[in-house]
Amino acid sequence: MNYYNQNQHSTIWVKMKGFEDHHKSNVQKTNRKSELKIKIINNALNLHSQGRILEAAECYKDFINKGFYDQRVFSNYGLILKDFGKSKEAEILMFIMWITNSFRLKLF
Repeated sequence: MNYYNQNQHSTIWVKMKGFEDHHKSNVQKTNRKSELKIKIINNALNLHSQGRILEAAECYKDFINKGFYDQRVFSNYGLILKDFGKSKEAEILMFIMWITNSFRLKLF
């Protein structure tokens, strides 16, 4: 909440009780979520590069199931699904990636 004094042309900021604590809590949750996202991606990419495809696929799936989005994950997981004969699932995954990218491009 702020108040504007037209005579002095200055803004007075009033600290709202509890708001700062709530904001800090949201920032901490966001940071933990970002850290988890990075951890899962790095683990999946490392496993994939080592040829541990099934383990990488589980990490990719876990990443997607947690509601995260990253093109590398969708692309790599889609290719793994295709290689294992799950073409329909791979096609759906690629479609989701395409739609999400198209939507993001229109927003920015």
